[in-house]
Amino acid sequence: MKLYTIFDKLTEEQMHQTKQITIKRLNQVDDVPTTGIIYMRLVADLQGAPKMLLLHQNDQQITAYHFPLTQGFQIHCCNEYLRALNTGMDIHFNTYKQYGCLINACMRAITQ
Repeated sequence: MKLYTIFDKLTEEQMHQTKQITIKRLNQVDDVPTTGIIYMRLVADLQGAPKMLLLHQNDQQITAYHFPLTQGFQIHCCNEYLRALNTGMDIHFNTYKQYGCLINACMRAITQ
């Protein structure tokens, strides 16, 4: 399923309950919340570049955070965020396939 299809589906379902959806990129984010996460996955953008998409719900607002993952420093920033979730997992990047599985495991850990 493509990123825009997943995002459109989530926003359509949430539009009945929410008043506003905000999209933020990593360079616009000072404090990415570690609670209230409703969706976190490794996805490809429309150009095929990998990124982590995180949806956060707070009261009547959903915020989408995009973590691009094409450069080393971007992966480092995403690693630091995943560590801040305090899942107890060993957070590291080897391959995109492994990293996608790690992000999924982090999402499962914080929703239990």
